[in-house]
Amino acid sequence: MHALWSCVSVQDVWSLCSRKLQKGVVRDYDFKELWSHMISALDSKEQAEFAAIVYQIWKRRNNFIFENKFWEPGKVVEAATQAVFYYSEANEKVVAVQDRPTLSVPSWSAPLVNVFKANWDPAIDKVKCKIGVGVVIRNWEASVVASLRSPKDFFLILI
Repeated sequence: MHALWSCVSVQDVWSLCSRKLQKGVVRDYDFKELWSHMISALDSKEQAEFAAIVYQIWKRRNNFIFENKFWEPGKVVEAATQAVFYYSEANEKVVAVQDRPTLSVPSWSAPLVNVFKANWDPAIDKVKCKIGVGVVIRNWEASVVASLRSPKDFFLILI
């Protein structure tokens, strides 16, 4: 927790953030306490900024330790701001796509003889922070020969 919040070397990053994050109480929290405090004190945009900054600080730390590369505080904040922007933009597009009426009913067509066909479908559950993909492989007679379901926990940060 110290490496993300109260360490002197990360205060330079927090000092470049929005005012509420700059003025956050610097004390030794455990992460759950800090997160609970931030959820109650910040609006959703500020929460996204906080989460992105924490992620980028951790990434900065790992880049320094494992790759011997140091990110300036401004680069950390810039990367976090960009991640929040891309996340917001992607969510706006998802809402716009979901609001469109469905005009056609999907149908499956068999492949040629001795050919297999793979159908896949990704899914995102923003509420539970989960992503996943399902795959079904069928032969030319429409018999399922293989399937896969792969759920994953997904902490937003925006990739």
